[in-house]
Amino acid sequence: MNSCYNRCVIKLFDIPSELIENLVKDHVSDTLKVNIYEKYKDVRIEITGEEDDGITFADLVDKINKKYANYIYADEDITLEEKLVKTLKEKNMNISVAESLTGGYIASRIVSVSGASQVFYEGIVSYNAASKVRRLHVPLSVVETEGTVNEGVARAMTKGLLENKEIDFAFATTGCAGPLSDDFGTPIGKVFVSYGDRRYIEVKELNIEGDRENIRQCAVNYALFFILKYID
Repeated sequence: MNSCYNRCVIKLFDIPSELIENLVKDHVSDTLKVNIYEKYKDVRIEITGEEDDGITFADLVDKINKKYANYIYADEDITLEEKLVKTLKEKNMNISVAESLTGGYIASRIVSVSGASQVFYEGIVSYNAASKVRRLHVPLSVVETEGTVNEGVARAMTKGLLENKEIDFAFATTGCAGPLSDDFGTPIGKVFVSYGDRRYIEVKELNIEGDRENIRQCAVNYALFFILKYID
C-alpha cells in the first residue's frame, strides 16, 4: 500500500464550499482526498494523494488555483491574520485599524500572532459616534445627516488613522450587526469596510446575513482579506 505523500493546503475567502465541492467531485477517489472546511466565509481546502495519483493531484491543484485565483490568499495552512502579519514583515511596513461594529475583534486576531508587535501599530475601537468625530476626525455633518454606517464614515475612519505619518496602511469597519437597526433605519447586516494608504482608500459595502455574531465575525474576515489583498 502506498502512503499519502502529496499534500496541499489552499486558503480562500468568500467562495461557498458547495462551489468547490462541485469543482473537485470528479477528481476525488480512493487515493485522492479533498477536505473542505468553511467558517465565517474563510475556506480551507486540503488535498492529499498517493504516489500513483501525482498527475491527478497536480491537475486538481492547478484547476483550483486558476478557477479561484482572485479568492486565494495563501497556499499554505495559515490564517488571514497570520498571512497579514507575515506579508507586512516581508515588506517592512506596519498597519493600524479602527473598529466600530467589530469591537476589537480584528485587533485581537492580529495580536494573537507571534511577532505582530513588529507590524501592528494600533487598534482603535471607535464605537460611539462622538468618538468617531473626535478621535478619527469623521465629519460631524456626515454623522448628523447620514448616521455612522455609510461609505463616507468608513472612508473617514481610515483617513483619520492615516493622519499619523508613522502608519503605512490602515483599515476600518462600521456597520449594523443587530439585533435592532439604528436611528437611520440601516438594514441589519449592512457593513462598510475601508482600507488603503495615503495614495488611495477603497470602501466595500457588504450585506451579511445571519445573527449578530455571524455578521461581526464575517466582517472581521472580510476586513482582513481586503487589506491583505491590497497590500499583497
